[in-house]
Order: sequence, then C-alpha cells, then structure tokens
Amino acid sequence: MTDESNKKQPQPNDAINTDRIKQRTLLGDANGTDKQDVSHSTRFQKGQSGNPKGRPTKSKSSKASIGATNNKVIEISEHTYQLAIDQIILEFADKELTVKVGDQPIKMSGREALAQAQAKSALNGNAHAQKDIQNRIERAERIQLRKKVADAIFWHDYKTVMTAKLQTLADEGSAIDEEAFLPHPDDIEINEDLTIRFTGPTTPEALRKCHETMRFREAFILQAELDRRLAPKTDKTAGMGALLFAKNYERLLPARMRYSDSDWLNAVWRTEKINKRNLLKAVKSAWHDALRDKGGLLDTNVKRGLRFPGIKAAENFCADLHEFCHEATNSDRQITETDAEELCDIANEFGDQLKRVNKR
Repeated sequence: MTDESNKKQPQPNDAINTDRIKQRTLLGDANGTDKQDVSHSTRFQKGQSGNPKGRPTKSKSSKASIGATNNKVIEISEHTYQLAIDQIILEFADKELTVKVGDQPIKMSGREALAQAQAKSALNGNAHAQKDIQNRIERAERIQLRKKVADAIFWHDYKTVMTAKLQTLADEGSAIDEEAFLPHPDDIEINEDLTIRFTGPTTPEALRKCHETMRFREAFILQAELDRRLAPKTDKTAGMGALLFAKNYERLLPARMRYSDSDWLNAVWRTEKINKRNLLKAVKSAWHDALRDKGGLLDTNVKRGLRFPGIKAAENFCADLHEFCHEATNSDRQITETDAEELCDIANEFGDQLKRVNKR
C-alpha cells in the first residue's frame, strides 16, 4: 500500500470536534464548555434583559395620569379650535348680505340667505353643503344658548348672595365698602332673552365717576336756590337753569343712585331753610367738591355769590347736545350708537323741561 493510503481518513466525530473548537473560540470560553452550557452561563442573552430581576414596570397610576393628561390636552385643543370655527359661523349667520332675488338686490342675514340657497339647492337635487352649514349654525346656536343660560344662572345667584350680604350689613349698621360690591346687585338686569345688562358702575373708576356726578347734582341744587335769592323778584325763572342741570345730570346715574320725587322735594326744602350767609358758603364748598378732580377748574374760579347763567345757558347746552348727538356717530368720536341714543333722550327731555319753564 502507498503512503497516501496509510494516511488516516477524517472521521465524522472530528468534524464535530472542529465545530466545537470554533464555538469556544468565538465565545471566549477556554474551559471547553459546549454551546448549551455557555448559553446558561453568560448574563446577556438574546431576547432577555441583563437585569436578573427584569426591567421595572411603570405604575398603573403613572400610566393612567400620563394618558389622562394627553387626552386632556387633545380635548382642550379640539375645543378651542371648535369655538373658533363656531364664532366664524355665527358671524356669517348674522352678517348682512346683499342677495339678488330675481332682478332686485335684497339685504338679508347670512342665515336667511342660507335658507333660501338651501331651498333652491334642494330643488336642484343638491343640498348637502347647505345642509351641513345649517347643521353647524344650529349646533353653534345651541352652544351659545347653553352659555347664555349658564351666565344667567351665575348672575342670578350673584344677585341673591350679594343682596343678602348688603341686607345683613344694613341690619347690623355696618359701613358698606361699595367697591366690594361691584357690580352692585341692583345694577344687574337679566333680560327675557337671557342677555345680561349692567346699568351701573362695574369698576372702581366708574364708581368714582358716579360719585362725581352726584356731587355736581348737589352743587346745582344749592346753586339754584342761591340764584333764586339773588335774582330780581320779577325774574320768574330764577334758579331754574341750575335746577334743570341738576335733574339732567342725575340721568347719568344708575336708578339706585337717583332721587325719588320725595327725595327731590326734601333736597329743595333743605336748601330753602339755609340762611343766606351759610348758603353762600355751602355753594362755594359744593363747587369745590365737584371740581376738585377737574384739572384747571379750581374752586378759586367759582367766586362767592356767582350766579349761574340761567335758562339761556340751559338752552345753549340743549342745542349743543342735540348737535353733538347728531354728529357723534358720523365722526371719529369714540361713542356707540347706544350712548348717542341715550344722550339724545337726555337732550329731548332737557328741551321739554325748557319749554315748560318758558311757559311760566
């Protein structure tokens, strides 16, 4: 036999041993541990945490809190977006549009125009878009109504609570801090359509303006009596000019701060009982109080014994007020139509009072 034939042929077991040697070399195990043993001895295995106790799990409360927070953020964002869309839709519904009906342009609200367009589109067999907008308007109006109801309930409860507190203070004879009761419960009107109207001051600054108006009213009442005494006996309208200003100044006050008929009689009666010397002092002091917050109008400008211009001044004021009301809404003056209407009412009432005085 040749030398080649005498060489030992590789056996199957030798191939297995060779594979084991490769595995030991790759795994870095010099002790001859087989693959199965190595997998049990090493700490890091595929698909298993290196921590023998496993990864710590988050508490259920933490997961629930995070989930609730995320849901709340999403809910607030969606609500804010929906409110913005609703506002745009309501503005469109109330906006005045010019729509051509036949050959004639007609002014109508967006809601009315939509109703006509919906009917027309329905007759043409396509009312989907108009119906969708109509549904949105109805939904927005329902939300608006719920808000009105909530506001009405809030202010109704406010009036009830504050009225009870004021009554308690009055019964105890305690001093009342007016600024702590703004708006005053008597100055809040809840209308049938659930709109809220404030007829009096709602801020400390507005309250100070009301007190200023009341001081002017008192100054004019005293001035009217002084004018009557200083005027010639033949002057039948003496004092009426100042008294007209007193009454019309009062119209700027909320109802709870105005004089009743009996209050007016008592106020005039008190001035008639003052002697002339004290009346002169009272008039000067009243004008000092009324003008103390008016820049440039110091009490030194009001001389003792100075008479009010009288009916002529009232007539000029009435004419100027009418002109102002006429031009106010058509100019750059910061005045609303409602304010202009109220001023017009004052001017008209002033004019009627002047007519009655001049007939005497």
